[in-house]
Amino acid sequence: MQFRSLGWRVVSVALVAVLIAAGCGKKEGAAFTGAAGDVVVSVNGKTLTQAEVDKQVQIQMAAMRGRVPEDQLEESRKRLAFAAADQFVIKTLLLEEVERKGITAPQDEIDAAIEKIKSNLPEGESLETLVARNPRGEAGLIEDITDGMRINKLLEQELEDRLVVTDDEITAFMTENTDRLKRPERVQARHILIKTDASDDEAAKAAKKKELEDIRQQIVDGADFAKLAGEHSGCPSKQKGGDLGFFTRGRMAKPFEDAAFSQEVDAVGPVIETQFGYHIVQVTAKEAEGTATQDEVRDMLKRRKQDTVVREYIQSLREGADIIVKGKSLPEA
Repeated sequence: MQFRSLGWRVVSVALVAVLIAAGCGKKEGAAFTGAAGDVVVSVNGKTLTQAEVDKQVQIQMAAMRGRVPEDQLEESRKRLAFAAADQFVIKTLLLEEVERKGITAPQDEIDAAIEKIKSNLPEGESLETLVARNPRGEAGLIEDITDGMRINKLLEQELEDRLVVTDDEITAFMTENTDRLKRPERVQARHILIKTDASDDEAAKAAKKKELEDIRQQIVDGADFAKLAGEHSGCPSKQKGGDLGFFTRGRMAKPFEDAAFSQEVDAVGPVIETQFGYHIVQVTAKEAEGTATQDEVRDMLKRRKQDTVVREYIQSLREGADIIVKGKSLPEA
């Protein structure tokens, strides 16, 4: 089976607790701040500097702009700094094993992976935008993809036999979790938001509504929704062509929810107003309520096992490594 990511980042997200439990993420410890050249983490002699941590935090904070309340920004920076250190440790340990075992990714496999990534990008995204967000440019993106492929091969080689899910396990889980397997109605939608402000008078609000009505008409006449979302929307989803993914009832502002769950798929709805401003909504998919299938349960149980066995594998690598965080060896005595 394929592990859930072509890159090491998704693997690391599931494993942050491994290092936090060892002391790397303790809030009472020294914060990850200091001079640019300071070594934040060392793994078997390989180092991560404060400048590198700060760069990763800066990129992540930019991607989160507008979605984090002002009073939570500092806490978000701290968490992102700890996450950067965790990811560095995990990636370093995995790549050392990759090198030790001589695992490679041939160029034809890399090319195929890049084509697959391009074909699965949401509207409004391109390989160029991914390159632009990588601090090391195109070479860095290719290296991340290559590293991810090699890590996947390592994990498959080392752990695949521990990920088998039997029919008996599926039957037992479905019997014991009937209520949890119920799936509510949900929709996938994209939108364009023209923000309003508390200081806007009626004339300003009317002008913003008219602006969005004009954008809606362009889309009805054949213009590309994702392109216009990228150019005009005030929501961070503009980076994905306005796509908000799937959501259930109770997750969105009530006028937005009412529009999304009442519209036909692909129809571009009229301008609506929420506390954020004016929106146009296009529903791209709908799923009726139902119950998870055996195949879905099998996949879910595999993911659970994957999280567990990969975490245990990383823990075993960590225990044999020389890890120093801000001058202190881990695990702590």
